[in-house]
Amino acid sequence: MAAVAEERRDSPEEVARKVRELAEMVRSAGHLVIFTGAGISTAAGMPDFRGPEGVWKLEAQKRKCATETTEAVRAVPTKVHMALVELQNRGVLKHLVSQNCDGRHRRSGIRPENISELNGNENLETCTNCHKEYLRDFCCPKKNPICVHLHRTGRRCELCGGDLHDSVINIGENLPRDKFDQAMAHARQSDLLLVLGSSLAVSPACDIPKSTSGKLVIVSLQPTPLDSQAVLRIFADCNTVMSKVMNANGWSIPRFIVHRRVKVSRTGCRWAMAGFDAQDMPCSFIRQMQITYNKAKFHLDEEPFEFDVAREDLDRVTSFQLVLRSRGHYDEPAIAWDHNVMLTPCGGTTAYNLTYDPEEKRWYSTQVPLTAVAW
Repeated sequence: MAAVAEERRDSPEEVARKVRELAEMVRSAGHLVIFTGAGISTAAGMPDFRGPEGVWKLEAQKRKCATETTEAVRAVPTKVHMALVELQNRGVLKHLVSQNCDGRHRRSGIRPENISELNGNENLETCTNCHKEYLRDFCCPKKNPICVHLHRTGRRCELCGGDLHDSVINIGENLPRDKFDQAMAHARQSDLLLVLGSSLAVSPACDIPKSTSGKLVIVSLQPTPLDSQAVLRIFADCNTVMSKVMNANGWSIPRFIVHRRVKVSRTGCRWAMAGFDAQDMPCSFIRQMQITYNKAKFHLDEEPFEFDVAREDLDRVTSFQLVLRSRGHYDEPAIAWDHNVMLTPCGGTTAYNLTYDPEEKRWYSTQVPLTAVAW
């Protein structure tokens, strides 16, 4: 079992001084790379590994966590997650390397080309044949009683029919070579590498930060093996530090907004609805759909969401009422809108861009009026 480290904290005065220094480094960086660990998620109710209520310590003491924890797929991204999204959107953050497999970086808005998820993503599965990726609003890995190294999820690729495998790297498995090489290349190019919430105790991931050709800064509550190599060492909560850094540079931290896309397609008499993320990757966020036209009503409870319009009705149907029920991780209500049939000719596709505000608990679309409905 991994060693459990004791936490320490800099004084408020020390934190303020160090944050000013870090803010200047971030502002002037030409190639900023950020390396994240479990410590960035504790503010969202997720346990870390080596802290006072960390997984390893709880196992060693054979006790349960004293504080309430949150299921990973329901946890709202923290201020750190959203600060990194803002840095990405400003062009300040050139690459993000993460040891976390909770999928929160991708969910918060980090684009797939800008991140190396070293330990995989529990919401991502990949076709072993054509390598197409699918995002899910649920945990993909199955608990296999025979062997944890069997990654087949039981689902099939929509393109080629190949087996889908989860992407999580279990203990004893090698890191994905392409992700590791990508992370190392950016680390060597970086003039500032900022570590947030990592113990830097797991090899070979810990080799990445020390490969920087520039300055190394470490922010965490526990000592790390690379502390002596850091030009700046901050013992403080990552949320606090990144909030102060953003404020010092006059950059706001955006609120977390869920971005989704629904595509309605038609092939002959058959209609289909499918969910996607903002980057147009297939995303299984839809739990159920209901379609109503004239006197016909369809309740669809699983993917693919497909239904057939009777041939004699094709010329008489002008619109469908679509009712969508998502998986509800952020208490999303079911929503309804009308789809104009003329927008989707045979062989065509209509895409609806949807956003959901977890604070307001409301869906938005600039394309059609949405109505919250009871399911």
